[in-house]
Parts: sequence; C-alpha cells; structure tokens
Amino acid sequence: MTINNILWLLRNYIILALKILMPVLIIFLIGYFLVYKKLLKGTKTIKKSQILLYAVSICYVVIVIGATFFSRTPSETYNDRMNLNLFSSYVEAYHDIGVVLLNNVLLRNLILNIMLFIPLGFLLPMYSDKLKKMYIVVPIGLLATLTIEFTQHFNDYGTFEIDDALNNTIGTLLGYCLFMILYRLNNKQNWKKIIGYIIPIIATIGVFFGMMIGHYIQEFGNFDFEHNYTVDMSNVKVQSEIEFSNEKTKKQVYKTKILTRDEARDIAVYTFEKLGKQIDDSVNREQENLVVFEPMQKNDGSVIVYYVGGIYTCSDSSAIIVKEDGTIEFMEKMANASKEEVQEELQRYGINVPTKAVFSYDKKRGQYLFTMDMVIEDKKLIDGEIRCNYYEDKTIKYVNNDIITYDLISEKEILSEKEAYQQILDGEFKGFTIDEIKSITIKGLELEYQTDSKGYFVPVYKFDVLLNGNKSTIYIKSIK
Repeated sequence: MTINNILWLLRNYIILALKILMPVLIIFLIGYFLVYKKLLKGTKTIKKSQILLYAVSICYVVIVIGATFFSRTPSETYNDRMNLNLFSSYVEAYHDIGVVLLNNVLLRNLILNIMLFIPLGFLLPMYSDKLKKMYIVVPIGLLATLTIEFTQHFNDYGTFEIDDALNNTIGTLLGYCLFMILYRLNNKQNWKKIIGYIIPIIATIGVFFGMMIGHYIQEFGNFDFEHNYTVDMSNVKVQSEIEFSNEKTKKQVYKTKILTRDEARDIAVYTFEKLGKQIDDSVNREQENLVVFEPMQKNDGSVIVYYVGGIYTCSDSSAIIVKEDGTIEFMEKMANASKEEVQEELQRYGINVPTKAVFSYDKKRGQYLFTMDMVIEDKKLIDGEIRCNYYEDKTIKYVNNDIITYDLISEKEILSEKEAYQQILDGEFKGFTIDEIKSITIKGLELEYQTDSKGYFVPVYKFDVLLNGNKSTIYIKSIK
C-alpha cells in the first residue's frame, strides 16, 4: 500500500467518522438539553472539552474499525493461519529493505501498526486520573489489539500475527508517553520525571533507524527469500534424492550500479524522446525499488525504471484499439518476425542489442527475446534478457530491458552444498504460506546468481523440492 493509498483511505475514514458523528452529536444534544436539562431538570454540566474528547474518540474508533476491517475482504486464505513468531515481521522487513527505505511496504506497515494505536494511548488518560497510570492504559491497548486480531482471524479478515499485537501495544505506550510528557510539562514538573517517558519513544525510533543503518553498514545486501524465523522441523520428514558435496569453493562476486532518481529519470526522458513523447513529472510515482514515469500524453504508456541496474520496462498503449462503438480490441502480435526486424525496431527505443545476445521466440507469451546468460564482454559481466511484443504493424508496443552490466568486485568463499542443505534441516529457510510443512523432498540443486538489495550479483543455492508433494523452491544464501 502506497502513501497515497493510505492518505486516500484515511480521508475516507475521517469523512465516514464525521457522517457517523453528526447524527450521534445531534441525538446527544437533544437528549442532554431537551430531556436531561429541561424535562428532568438535571444539574450536571458537561464541559465543551468533554464533548470534544468524545467526538474525537468516536472518530478514532471509526478510523480503527475502517483500517482493520472495512479496507479488507474476508478470504479463506486467512483461515486457521497464525504467526506466533515474535519479531518475525521486523526480520522480514529488514530482509526486504530496498533502495528507497521509506517506500518499503513491510517497514511502513510496522510503523503504521504502531501509529494506529498512538491516539488510544493519548486519549485514554484524558478521561480520568485513574487512566493516567501506565499499568492500566497499556493493558487496555493490548486487550483492544487482541480483540481486533482474534476477530479478524476468526472471521477470515486477516492472519493473527503476534507482531501486530506487539506493535499496537507499543503504539499505545508511545501515545501514553506523549500525553504524560505534555501533561507534566503543563504542570511544570522537572525533567527527571519526564525523561522516563521519553526513553520508549527514543528506543522505538532507534529500532527502525538501527535496521536502516544495519543494512547500510553490512558488506552485502539482502534477499527477500531469507528466513524471518526458524521453521519447526521436529515433525517434518526431509529426504534427498541427490548427494551433497562438502567441498568449499570460491566464487566471483559482481556489482552493478544503483541509480539515483535523476539517473532513472534520464532513462525515461531518453526513451520518451525516442518515441516522440515528453515526460510529465507531475505524475511520477516512486516505489520501493523503482519509479514510474508517464508522458504528457495521458493514458499513452509508461516507463518503469528500476534503481538496481537501471533495467526498465516501456509500454505503448497503441496496441489497444478503441472502435467507434466504444468496444476495445487488441492488435495482433506477429509470430514470424526476423531477428533483424526486431533489432531494428528496438533501436527506436534507443536499445542496442548486445552482439552476443541469443535470439528466441516465446510461443507461450508471444514475445521475442534477446538473452545474455552470464556473458563476459569487454571485461564486464552481462546477464539478463530483453523481452518485447512485436505487432502486425511491425512496431514494438512493449519492451522489458532486463539486461544488467556488472563489474567484478572480488572472490568470496561460499558455503558447501552440505552446509546449505544443513540450513534446511535446521529450518533456516523462508517459511511457506501453508498451514503445516509435513515433508520436504530434495529433487535437485544448482548454484545460480541473483542481485541483492545493494546491487551485488552473488551466488545462491537453489533447491528444487517437493513440499508436501508439491513442486516448490528453497533458496539459501551461499555467502555468509
């Protein structure tokens, strides 16, 4: 979920809260002034500050219900699934850190889960002096989040995750601390009594900055296939149909460039110019590892540039034909174009195909490919493929330039095959979204290269397995 999505949902929930609040407020005022004051001759007076507190609380409750239920739909995929591995979401977010840290979806979700309950911790102490006690407010926050988590779980609105309950409880604590800081400052109490409420706030912020700094200072980057908790292997039957070597070897490590946002924009500008278009910077959308650029001509394709390696995808909407009656049809792809024809059209996009690229046609997708499989050229390692759609009007409407050029950095000793296999036996691999792992059968093993979050092209072990009898893949990092 992007920041824009979050702001859009928040706006809608606030509007909904106000719609609910208005009739509730009208009923309350009628009941208070007409029934209680006039008919029953009541003498108790409700302060304006209390009415405001009740109004804000109602709005907050509506927003919480909207965020935890209205923004979701029931799904059987959530049924009977629970994640009781404490801090696993933090480890997963760390492994998923990309180039644009603040656009990391998993990291942002952790922060949002904390922020969602900060108002609860801040509002509760306003109701009475009894609720100015931490040992009362924090357990209320925990009870509230457990109620939400179990309700979501048993109604298939989400997976019960212990980390969600932890984050919501932390949010309650931070909200309470913020209130007490302001409360004690207003009462002109000394800093010694306030500093204890500042520590949890600093500690929470420190955790997230620590994750970012940790990723920055480590030698290599991360992979999203790294395990975020240790799988319980006590009841899992593991067998292998192949033998594993115990020999340790050294493998070469390569690195590609991480683009800046301006460099990514230059690629988009260059591509649009080749197509006779101009970029519209007002609608650019930056995500975790990429940025989406669109031309001034509305609904006329886009260029998606990835920061790692500068690979990009370009689409042209002219393949969609809108007829006079408003119906839509798609232009036919050409299945018998020559290598020279496709190469010549790729030059219109400013793409010069490497001389050693292997030309082929993917019948299943109806796409032409130029593949570079770990090719050494001019002291550079080139890997990847150019994939494109070639149409009957002899133009390309879609191209995915996935070819990356790497520089040799060093050689590193890697784990032996047996050590990589031992990690599977120890449960140190990415868990699967199934209810229970009963059996793992190793069918094959190969060493392949993948690009990590810092642009390093490093070897990883790929295990082809049968997981509970179904084909699957387990990846293990070969460099510690």
